[in-house]
Amino acid sequence: MRMKDALAVYGTKKSIAKALGLSRASISYWGDEVPILRQYQLAALTAGRLTITPRLRVDIPQRKSKSTKAHPTSREGRLELLEKRAEAREAKRAKKAEASS
Repeated sequence: MRMKDALAVYGTKKSIAKALGLSRASISYWGDEVPILRQYQLAALTAGRLTITPRLRVDIPQRKSKSTKAHPTSREGRLELLEKRAEAREAKRAKKAEASS
């Protein structure tokens, strides 16, 4: 949600701050975008008149996933992880056996 949406409902930054129990100065630091947690509060206070619009922050570089692997918490992901560990153990044993002979 943008600040202009909240101002359309509440009228002033002072009334937004009062509704949230904050100082007017803290509202001024938000800029054009209302922080996500405050969006949830305002949506609850206005019974849905204001809607939540989460956005990715542009000042933080987003990590791009290069992997197409299964998530580690899924069954396939756990099996994949166990297979990798078993392969690593076997490689380690083979290397150790090769070094001792």
